Amino acid sequence: MHFTQKMMYMGFGCLLTLAGYILASMNNDSIAQSGAEDVTFDWITCHGLIVVDDEGNKSVGLTNNVTGGAVDVYGKDGSEAHLSTNEDGGKFPLHFFLVS
Repeated sequence: MHFTQKMMYMGFGCLLTLAGYILASMNNDSIAQSGAEDVTFDWITCHGLIVVDDEGNKSVGLTNNVTGGAVDVYGKDGSEAHLSTNEDGGKFPLHFFLVS
């Protein structure tokens, strides 16, 4: 490859990068900055979600497991409630744990 061909190739790559940057900055659906603004989403897809209170302690946990989903609720006193499906399917055993 000659020098001019290399420069044309690199210039074309720079133009593509610049075009991608401009297009991405114009499509500002959400802002991923802490405390910037409140954002509402239609759907969030994840394997697990933990909600914390103002002090950083766990409040609610949503997870999935081999038999379905699970919800964990944590109390301020260290208590924990676990709601999940089991191998039979549509049953939801409720377990309370007091962590000392």
